[in-house]
Amino acid sequence: MQRVSYQRFLHENGDDSSLSDNIVYDIAEDINTHTLWVGTRSGLSILKLDEPDAFINYKSGKTDYRIPSDEVNSIMRDAQRNMWIGAIGGGVLMADTRQSTFALYTLNFGDEDIPVTSVRTLFADSDQNLWIGVGTYGLACREYETGKLKMYSHIPEFSGLKDLPSLFAVTQRKKSGEIWFGMYNGGIYVYRKGAKVKHLTTKNSGFLTSDCVSALYEDYEGNCWVGTRGGIGVRLADGTDYRFETMNFNDSLSAGWIYVRDIIKDMDNSVWLATSNLGVIHITGDVRQPSTLKYENYSFHNRKLITNTVLCIHLDRFGRLWAGTEGGGLYLYNRNKGEFEEKTRAYSIPGDVIVSIEEDKSGNLWLGTISGLVKLYVAAVGNDFSTRIYTSADGLQDNFIVNSSCSRNGELFFGGHKGYNSFFPDKMEIPSQETNFLITDIKIFNHSFSKLPVELQQKISPVMPTYTSKIELPHKYNNFSIEFAALTYKNPELNRYAYRLQNFDRDWQYTDADRRFAYYNNLPSGTYTFQLKATNENGEWSGYVRELTVVILPPFWATSVGLSALCDNSIGYRSFDLSYSKEPYIASECIAPA
Repeated sequence: MQRVSYQRFLHENGDDSSLSDNIVYDIAEDINTHTLWVGTRSGLSILKLDEPDAFINYKSGKTDYRIPSDEVNSIMRDAQRNMWIGAIGGGVLMADTRQSTFALYTLNFGDEDIPVTSVRTLFADSDQNLWIGVGTYGLACREYETGKLKMYSHIPEFSGLKDLPSLFAVTQRKKSGEIWFGMYNGGIYVYRKGAKVKHLTTKNSGFLTSDCVSALYEDYEGNCWVGTRGGIGVRLADGTDYRFETMNFNDSLSAGWIYVRDIIKDMDNSVWLATSNLGVIHITGDVRQPSTLKYENYSFHNRKLITNTVLCIHLDRFGRLWAGTEGGGLYLYNRNKGEFEEKTRAYSIPGDVIVSIEEDKSGNLWLGTISGLVKLYVAAVGNDFSTRIYTSADGLQDNFIVNSSCSRNGELFFGGHKGYNSFFPDKMEIPSQETNFLITDIKIFNHSFSKLPVELQQKISPVMPTYTSKIELPHKYNNFSIEFAALTYKNPELNRYAYRLQNFDRDWQYTDADRRFAYYNNLPSGTYTFQLKATNENGEWSGYVRELTVVILPPFWATSVGLSALCDNSIGYRSFDLSYSKEPYIASECIAPA
């Protein structure tokens, strides 16, 4: 028999790293952190398996490691690797100990009196430095080589500038290396290393339609397109300027004032604008020959979009044009039909706001939304797609993504109200987790199954809704709903559901955590199959489909007994009539009413 040795752990007075108490209630292992959790009469003691010499003790009261109650009498780990703690007098606690795949960078400027941490804009230059729009306090730079974060006031090229407005847009000129910073009500500041920044405004630049610069884009010909809260202009590669005036569209609409949010040049050299007031604008022709310019509009005004507010636009590696909107979600341009198609519901994207779109090296789209960060894969050929949603439960600073993002050597950056997150998509290894979900109740005329008379319960199902595989409903109780829920606890509001009643519903019916039920009324008698599936909090659909057989019994008059009684009544009635009839009559058959 192999010899076994033991190590004993005891509480020692005065030693804060010893076991919290010698009375131990429960022990469990956290496989995420490779630690041992020990519940005692005096708190929770956690021991690292690779450092078995000291406990970290969680207690109530004033301590760096605090829990609501000292007496921890039960600990368990669930199938999703969450740790659950039962505390006498402190209720039940859940801890998600997974290590975050997202790095979080907060804005700490040392002695600088900068009270905000919101990141409005992000841009990586050719030297890999990261330029950051800091709330309403101008801009900052995180140097790539040193990692230091500097406000513009500590950057020599910006010396002498007392205040900078909010930074809205950034681009770098490929030929000169200049970095252009578009400011809200501040024009453009042109940065060249070693030289004092230049300031471009409507007073000294012919291409600026307003000093409120909201979008900057340099195309592959070296032309710099400048969108403002007022219009669009271009600084051409040869140094000349062009400013767009009134745009007349094909459908009698026209625009003299537009709020440009994003700009992209297509493969055919045409230009697409995302705007806040006129949806998407498509410009064809040559700005060097203004007479050739033509404009097409896609907006709520002409019912080509369900919203006028388009926040971002993206051309992917396969030549597909995507638009992120406020109020309409995600759109894909169908080049064959010449129209934008809504894809939010088809791709199971939460909410209806897309604030930014980035593409990784594998061709996945990363969508910044107000419900988390969405990874979307759509096959170049065919209908295959996959959607995964990342939230604060996965390590994001917040589920609300600010419309600031950029990429740098495969690393993606997304801004928020607490700083910015960064990650490498190809290094993310978050295993998919199957979602457990249940039918929680069956209501008849809005009365819960548990509140129905026992006799009626037994007629419908001999077991409770969670466990039953079949229900039989008398015809007069043919007004029912089926309620359901996913057993997730970190962000349950992000779970989505799909259900259908075979032989009745043509397609899957989709719903979210705010409407976790399926309602049916006045179904024809017959046998149906109710099917239900759900996503986890990351938007991944379960492979399991819950099925429930639903039998709607026929009304009494449609049963054999009812038909027989009806026939008897009918014959009696006709016999009564015959006693008053002068003509002979034979009642030969009884036909059930339609």
